[in-house]
Amino acid sequence: MAGYAAQRSIGARIAAARRSRGYRSADALAAALYGTGITASIIENIEAGRRANLDVSIVLNIARVLGVPVSALLAPIARPDDPLDLANLGPAFDGMSASEFDTWMSTAPNSDHLAASAAERNDRAELRALRELQLQRRELDRLRQADAIEEASGRPEALAAASHNRIAAIENDITELRKYLASAGWEL
Repeated sequence: MAGYAAQRSIGARIAAARRSRGYRSADALAAALYGTGITASIIENIEAGRRANLDVSIVLNIARVLGVPVSALLAPIARPDDPLDLANLGPAFDGMSASEFDTWMSTAPNSDHLAASAAERNDRAELRALRELQLQRRELDRLRQADAIEEASGRPEALAAASHNRIAAIENDITELRKYLASAGWEL
């Protein structure tokens, strides 16, 4: 990631990420972006710095096809102390470093970015809870599959009890996360 994420503009980061992912030309990337309306001409203009204002959908589509984090295209993440280099940002972004931007984008806990209001803090807590809920659901599925395999292979009684206890604990965590998110108005 350091190669493209250290570039000094969004266009340069996209060009470097494109090359690092094996797309030799803007035409090749545009072909991979078929159906999005993003043409080779648009990509060339972005990469050359002739198009500074980008639709969110353009950045998301490019990041997804290239398999790179959105924040690594939007900010020079490999130079974490550098300021943001995106055009037309308002004064709220003045002095924000690339690493602070990444933290703000990801809503990471225990970060340098401090929420500006209770509402922002609550929004971030809800997003973290949603991410934790998704992780717990995947872990529960994994444990249930492993439990079924172990059950079929005739595992010891103590191992079965430990597995069932872990599954019950995760089910409880999922219930609590769902209650928290529902109380905040989420439709789950």
